[in-house]
Amino acid sequence: MGYEKQIAAYPGQLQGYLCDNHLDGVELNVYDTKPYPDDYRETAIGVHLKYWPMWLDFWQHNGKQPETNKLAASYAVQASNNEEWLDIICQNLRVALSYEPEYLVWHVSDCNLEEMFTRKYVHTDEEVIDATIAIVNEIVGMLPEHTYLLFENLWWPGLTFRKPCLAEKLLVGVKFSHVGFMLDTGHLMNSNWELTSEAEGIKFVMDTVRSLGEIGKYIKGMHLNCSLSGNFQRAHLGPMPKVNDLGELINFVSNLDQHRPFQKESLKPLLELVQPEYLNHELFFNTMEHMSGLLRQQQALL
Repeated sequence: MGYEKQIAAYPGQLQGYLCDNHLDGVELNVYDTKPYPDDYRETAIGVHLKYWPMWLDFWQHNGKQPETNKLAASYAVQASNNEEWLDIICQNLRVALSYEPEYLVWHVSDCNLEEMFTRKYVHTDEEVIDATIAIVNEIVGMLPEHTYLLFENLWWPGLTFRKPCLAEKLLVGVKFSHVGFMLDTGHLMNSNWELTSEAEGIKFVMDTVRSLGEIGKYIKGMHLNCSLSGNFQRAHLGPMPKVNDLGELINFVSNLDQHRPFQKESLKPLLELVQPEYLNHELFFNTMEHMSGLLRQQQALL
């Protein structure tokens, strides 16, 4: 989305911006294998690792993917085989660790272009979880013992938090002791098309967390945002339309996954239930000034 470029427009001023907005730092998106020109070690409390939305077919067939059109190719894994992809993942991880973050975020999901519209998924949640465990276990030797590896939920196949047994399977299967979850409230809300209000959304998130039982204690971080996209999802359910470029696809996903601030309902009960160590206001914004206004809206409800 170019957010890092906007932050970079504040050379030497990011600390002041964070202070003015009552923030301790940022969660930095690191989607490349090269570092940013600026040093974010003092401000990057967390780092979000690169996410490949469509990767499971690649992994299962060691590089052979059924998608062949140009748009699908830009959306999928850019590698020739599993070994090459693992090397890219490791390069991305090295850059992320260079910022000395307290935690890393890893998306656990797989969805191809057609499935985004039809919702007729080829792979199950468990298949995505199993493959994620296998991949992560290939690279955990690079992780410092003191750094959290937090798995983030989405509404596509993978970690959705709707099946507590699979969330537990992920934690148990990964051979690294400092693991946990990053709960994205908007992503969780996207999994329920019946939600029509903030109050219903908050209740649904809290009910889902309670259903996790003891596993819920492993929610170490929260991406806080509101997404009530049930009507949009219903209106766009069906065969995949002609999508000409990645920009159109991003626009579709942005309407589905809204990343809006909560505006009315108190968030205190949710925070008291989850008690996250890290709270990230993950919101769509146009300018840093715009983001300040959105932050004030949501912070007033904490």
